[in-house]
Amino acid sequence: MKKVLFSVAVLVATMFVACGPSAEEIAKKEQATADSLAKVEEAKMQAEAEAMAAKAKEDSLMMAAKAQATADSIAMAEAAAAAKKGVKKAVKKVEKEAGPSRGAATKEGTDNSKPVRGAATKVK
Repeated sequence: MKKVLFSVAVLVATMFVACGPSAEEIAKKEQATADSLAKVEEAKMQAEAEAMAAKAKEDSLMMAAKAQATADSIAMAEAAAAAKKGVKKAVKKVEKEAGPSRGAATKEGTDNSKPVRGAATKVK
């Protein structure tokens, strides 16, 4: 009876081993796992590359905006300087055309014995 039980046990063990996956099936399964991991890594690298490209584009736009703001500031400063220069020229032109006003003080280098009425006198 022991020989029969032992024979049945060996037969069952042999059947379990025979029904398992073959070496070819194991290799295919490992290859599929490796392919899946490679796809995941590729997708991850592509996502990182896209993120870097988006960051570079954003940085580029920021630099362009800063450059435009600087150019606008320079243009405004130049326009203000030109306007100020134009105002000074206009004032000089009006003063030249109008001549000296009644309330103006005497100029240095002139030998006016009497200053103009209401003008400040220079003390030596």
